[in-house]
Amino acid sequence: MSSEEGRSFREFGAESLRLLSLCAFAVAQPLYDVLGAHAQFFVSRGSEAIDVAVFVVAVSLGVPALAIGVVEAAGLFGARVRNAFSVTLSSALVAAIALPVLNRAGASPGLALAACAGLGLAYGVATRHASWLRSFTAALSPAALLFPALFVFATPVSKLMMAETGPSPLFRPSASDTPVILVVLDLLPTAALMDEERRIDAVRYPAFADLARHSHWFRNATSVAGNTVLAVPAILTGTWPRERALALAVDYPANLFTWLAPTRSLAVFESETRLCPPSLCGEASAPPLAERVRGMALDAPIVFLHLLLPAPLRAGVPPISAQWHGFTEPEQTRESKRKERHKLIREGRNERRGWGRVEKFFAFLARLEASNPPGLAYLHLPLPHEPFVFLPSGQRYVPRRGRLADTRLLRGVLVDASGLRSWNDSAEDIRLGYQRMTLQIGFVDHLLGGLLRELRRLDLFDRSLIVIVADHGMSFVEGARTRSEMDGSTLFVPLFVKLPGQDAPVVDDRNAQTLDVLPTVANVLGMELPWPVDGRSLLAPADGSRHTKRVVLSRSRRRATGAGSVEHFDWPRLLDQSLEQKLRLTRSGPMDRIYRTGPHGELVGRSLAELRSGVRIGGTRFVALAQTRGRVSVEQRRYLAKVEPMGPFVPAYLTGSLRLPGEASIGRDLVVVLNGVLCATTRVEPENERTASFA
Repeated sequence: MSSEEGRSFREFGAESLRLLSLCAFAVAQPLYDVLGAHAQFFVSRGSEAIDVAVFVVAVSLGVPALAIGVVEAAGLFGARVRNAFSVTLSSALVAAIALPVLNRAGASPGLALAACAGLGLAYGVATRHASWLRSFTAALSPAALLFPALFVFATPVSKLMMAETGPSPLFRPSASDTPVILVVLDLLPTAALMDEERRIDAVRYPAFADLARHSHWFRNATSVAGNTVLAVPAILTGTWPRERALALAVDYPANLFTWLAPTRSLAVFESETRLCPPSLCGEASAPPLAERVRGMALDAPIVFLHLLLPAPLRAGVPPISAQWHGFTEPEQTRESKRKERHKLIREGRNERRGWGRVEKFFAFLARLEASNPPGLAYLHLPLPHEPFVFLPSGQRYVPRRGRLADTRLLRGVLVDASGLRSWNDSAEDIRLGYQRMTLQIGFVDHLLGGLLRELRRLDLFDRSLIVIVADHGMSFVEGARTRSEMDGSTLFVPLFVKLPGQDAPVVDDRNAQTLDVLPTVANVLGMELPWPVDGRSLLAPADGSRHTKRVVLSRSRRRATGAGSVEHFDWPRLLDQSLEQKLRLTRSGPMDRIYRTGPHGELVGRSLAELRSGVRIGGTRFVALAQTRGRVSVEQRRYLAKVEPMGPFVPAYLTGSLRLPGEASIGRDLVVVLNGVLCATTRVEPENERTASFA
């Protein structure tokens, strides 16, 4: 080898180490930092140890290998081209290191971008002339090994590395043969189901009212956490969620599934959790490795863009969903669509991963029939969780595909780089969000009615223990988080327990919490749980010793407040406030009354001809004057050209903009007229003096 070749090889090695260092700090470390704290990114897609290994190799080795390959490929066109690519790429990576820091510091987007561009350019120029800077950058290359090691061994992701080998204790068999049917709904505030008398709104939600007529309804039941990965383990174990624990069997080995498995068949459909060990629920519960890796490859770049870009530039990036997967396809993954097309619902297989929400429900019904009577039938149904896209009939008003499928799924919600969701400051967006949630709860009621009918058809309704509960609710407060542990709409959740043979309703107002579910199940089955629990049976006499409501904070809130939980002393007031808001935003009674909650809801149902001649309601007279010329742009216009009222998609949700010419000014209120009848009113959000948007 000549000295020239040796020098070239040394240069190649030194430059490769520099790129390895820069990629580690610009790409790997930010991703490891966020996903290490939010291991749900892996849990939600059914990841195993091999998935984490593939992710680490791709991020820590694949990204720098790509960068090195690009520079070397540019060298085929000459040393100058190669050097130019090297300087440009190094400058971009240095800018990427600095940009998230300036974003967190609150710098304006323009200033942050300019500063980072200048810093990157200065670094690129300096490295061509300062050998010490090149050597210093290369000396940082061990970080490419340190960062993944910390990620794998010093964050909650480490639990995934041993999830398959963790203990799965099988406890003393239950002496009872009573079928147990447990359904956990996702994101359902108690107040949303209630009328002015604090009863279940039987007109709007007939299936929930039917269930309440045959069960114990614990009206003051509350969740112990504002997110699924903390709330569901409490339901399934009867214990408080633990610090740094993941929703995995290795962290919660003593749970409902491992307790009942020795003598009962299990039909388990989990979502966002994996508390049923593969040895009990089967290896088929998770999608194939190739599908899981594809999901990571699609979602990880979106997380990185949220970390990198200033807030105004993230508007076009798909939001980070609360489930931490399927960002580009919020309703279904590719695997679920493949299974749906081929209709491969196989008896005995756990299909909890990769399925759409509705398909999961009908797969659960199919298992009920196939395993009748079931020993334990468990379903965590991710409904009425957002995205809010369903009408009570089950028809969608947001199409599955197209630009609208990924936008405006929850108008008014802002998502930060860590996936935390907050409302903006628009009262109208709050009303629209609650209205859309109400419509989707109507669809959940429709599904619940189907479940109750199926249980009666299978002769399971009377002889089963049936528990219907929600993991948490959702807050609707301007400028606040959508899951506020201090808000009644997040805290209070429905809890129904129908005992075998029960036919009379019982409304129980004791201070119940969701970690009481499993002790109650054990009480009905006549068994003691073989591990200590924090909950208590709700069938035992209330002793009045529980005076407060305790709620475990999410990791981000723990870091911000320095506390692990909060306690509510005046908790009855929170439910009253939540109910008051519900009645103000959507009223009660027939579902169409929610459309009468706009700025002039009293006009809904009037004809346009009637309005033109003048309508007096109370002390106010409304009259339609001559129409101001302007232009209304409706984003769903192409869907309005041909509407199938009984089809799977109905364009019932309209968004768009209003532009007025000349000296005309934009008012705040907008009336929607369909076939000559006023069907809804809303408020426009002015963008400037002549343009406004509406929904």
